Parts: sequence; structure tokens; C-alpha cells
Amino acid sequence: GESVFAAETPPEPTPVFNKSDTVKNFRVSAVTYNSVTMTWDAYSCASGYEIYKASKKSGKYKRIKRTGATAYKRTKLTTNKTCYYKIRAYVKSGTKYSYCKFSGALAGKPTLAAPTVKYSAVVDYLTVSWNGISGASGYRLYKASSSNGKYKLIKTTKAKSYTDKAVSRNATYYYKVRAYRNSNGKKYGRYSAAI
Repeated sequence: GESVFAAETPPEPTPVFNKSDTVKNFRVSAVTYNSVTMTWDAYSCASGYEIYKASKKSGKYKRIKRTGATAYKRTKLTTNKTCYYKIRAYVKSGTKYSYCKFSGALAGKPTLAAPTVKYSAVVDYLTVSWNGISGASGYRLYKASSSNGKYKLIKTTKAKSYTDKAVSRNATYYYKVRAYRNSNGKKYGRYSAAI
């Protein structure tokens, strides 16, 4: 009779560390007023990753972190101060390190978030309100007569709402808000969407 042999599944190839590889999908994935978070894809045979930073894109880079994770949060940063980051994977064998190529440089800028704005209308005035932003010292409210028109600053406040009595019944108004932070001079956050 005939013998029947089960087909064997070939083994998966063992990942090979290649010095010309770079870490994939390195990105600044989250930003607050005093932190940036970097994330990246795992490199299958890496022992870990090294993150470098510089104050200019083409400047001198210094290692700030060695980690086995695929994310790193850098905290206690200065609002609106841009730094540049690169990453590379490494394999450690005993006391010897082998490195992949660096990723491209990415900018990371801690920034105050953009508020979410809403308004309510009463016969002779409008009340504009917004959510509080972490790290904000106060807010600046801007007004225009068209959504892409020239916005004029109408109020700087620590409050999270403002009643605008300078309105006409048949006119349309648009508002934007941005947070600011007093820390070695005023630093401004991103504008809200116009409403």
C-alpha cells in the first residue's frame, strides 16, 4: 500500500537584525501644554530603542531615553517650545550594541489644546462658553462678522464664558477662543473652530 505523510508547515523565518532598517511609524501621537508622547511600531528582533532630541532639526542630537517599550512620554516641557526627535532600534549582545539607522526627525511642540466653543442666544445678547483647558492661565475671545473674516479680540478672561451685548438682532457673528499660559511670557494655544 501507499504511505501517506502529513505535509509539514515550514518554520517561520527567524527575524534578522538589519542595520539599514529604520523603526517604522515613528510619530508624535499626543501633545499637551507640557508634554509630548511618541509612539512607534515594534521592530521584531530589537532589544530596545533609543530616542534622541535636538533643539533644531539639523542640530546636534543627544540621547534622552533608552526603552524596551513602543511609546515614550516626555514631560515637564516648556509650552510652545519645539524640539526634534529621532529614534533607532538596537540589539544588545552581552555588552555589545548593534544599531539600526535613525528614523527621520519629527517635531514635537507642547501646545495648549483648542477649546470647544458653544453659544446661546437671548433676544439682545449672546453668551459664548467653552471648556477649560489644562495648563491655561486664561482665554482670549475673538469675534468676526463672517466665518473666514477678520477676527477681533473682544475679551481676555480667566472665566469660561462671556456675554456679548454688542450684537444686533439681524446680524450674524462668529467666535473663536484660544487659551493662553503665563509662563515666562504669554504663550498661546490653538484656536477653537469658529462658531
